[in-house]
Amino acid sequence: ASAIKAGTVYSGAGQFDGAHRTFVLQPNGQIDNAQGYRNLIVARNKDGSPVYLRDVAEVRQSVQDERLSRTFWVRGFNPPGSVVVLAVSRQAGANAVEVASSVKALFPEIRASLPGSITLVPVFDRSQSIVDSVHDVQWTLTIAFLLVVMVIYVFLGR
Repeated sequence: ASAIKAGTVYSGAGQFDGAHRTFVLQPNGQIDNAQGYRNLIVARNKDGSPVYLRDVAEVRQSVQDERLSRTFWVRGFNPPGSVVVLAVSRQAGANAVEVASSVKALFPEIRASLPGSITLVPVFDRSQSIVDSVHDVQWTLTIAFLLVVMVIYVFLGR
């Protein structure tokens, strides 16, 4: 396990700062597929010859570690096998309701580009609670205004 962990370490290689640009150096040494793991040295024999991962294990391209998967249950949908979560956050000072409306406007286009086996389901929408709160304040102010008018009318005797 330590050999595999050491073989997949990704670290930045630094940067070059120029007069008008900065170039970030990204090493290409990270293993990104199953074939790359086959030739990973995991130990040495007594004679010093390398023991490759392919010698002690079956290496194949497969799904991600299931311990890292997430599942959401959304009303009206069957429990999914696995999900991808995409969180959209507003920038500081931006209107949350406008941001949510802009994202919702993209849903039809996104849904059209997805394969039939994938479903786009909004799980949490903060803008709805904001809109509901504004409506509650408007309704409360309307009732308060009407009550004040009634009290003034009753006490002035008209």
